[in-house]
Amino acid sequence: MEILEAGGLLPERLLPPPEVPKEDALLDPNFCPYIRSLLSFLQGEHRLQAVVLMNTCDGMRRLFDVVVQYLDLPAFLLEVPRKVDESSIRYFRERLQDLVHWLERTLGVEVGQEALHGAILRGNETRTLLRGLLEEGVKASLILGLVREGFSLPREAFNDRLKEALSR
Repeated sequence: MEILEAGGLLPERLLPPPEVPKEDALLDPNFCPYIRSLLSFLQGEHRLQAVVLMNTCDGMRRLFDVVVQYLDLPAFLLEVPRKVDESSIRYFRERLQDLVHWLERTLGVEVGQEALHGAILRGNETRTLLRGLLEEGVKASLILGLVREGFSLPREAFNDRLKEALSR
């Protein structure tokens, strides 16, 4: 997310409505409801400039293939290693660099080091604030509501909402 923010983009977690289409010729019927509803969302009206998907499962990789082949929406598949060791960290760093180059080429944004550093600091502040809410014993349902709201807010606004909740 910090890379997207550093490029001046507003990352948005895709949480499509729970209605899952019964029939869709682009996906096999045995794909999970999340993948099917994501495709339905992406086929409809939205304000997305592009979509970044992660290789979390076969369904997500197939969704990426469908988006690239059938939808008029730039898409990037971020390869995320399954283990943590030196070679995996190096591999993931290279994939993140690929994402930066793709964003710059596809969307015409610039992801500079200074902007990335600032986005990382804001992201770290978010994590600190969320941890503070948990340590204060704030109800999980309230935290979940804040997190869902934060999926579509600029980071600074989300951090302000978290500070507000922490000060109550």
